[in-house]
Amino acid sequence: MRSSIAVLSAFIALTLSGKILAQGASKWTLQDHSLVLPFYNSQNDKYVTLLIAYEKKWFVCKPSLAFLILEGRQLGTLVKTRKSGELRNKLVITVNGKRYYGEEDTAVNTYKNGLEVVSFFDEDLVDSLKRPSKFTIDIGGESKTPIFNGETLNSINFGLAAILDSCENN
Repeated sequence: MRSSIAVLSAFIALTLSGKILAQGASKWTLQDHSLVLPFYNSQNDKYVTLLIAYEKKWFVCKPSLAFLILEGRQLGTLVKTRKSGELRNKLVITVNGKRYYGEEDTAVNTYKNGLEVVSFFDEDLVDSLKRPSKFTIDIGGESKTPIFNGETLNSINFGLAAILDSCENN
């Protein structure tokens, strides 16, 4: 049985030979119950997207971050789901030089045309994105070259109340 990091590494190796390349900067938008930060690579029709949402965890709304890599505009059929609590499999985002590790288990959902890595995070991550930021995404946080580098062109402040209300009302 392969670990989540092995699945992610294999997917990245098959799709973009190690590092995910896409446009370097994007704006947060509000879609349904999430804040979405989309990136696109027109050379190979790859989308890289960050999503922030609030999800109920023991009657409390907690922020989650999802990192998606996909071919085309929509996720295809779900193929496999795995979870891991090991540090080497954690979703890690570094915002303006400060590193944030996913809490508890990180879920890796493999789709026919892509991959989604999701984890709960502390409210500190949300606070760090309340202004335009430079960030990196990695798994485990130990590699010298992150999986993805990006930059936000706006703040998430405009949509925070809406996504938190959505969680609290469901």
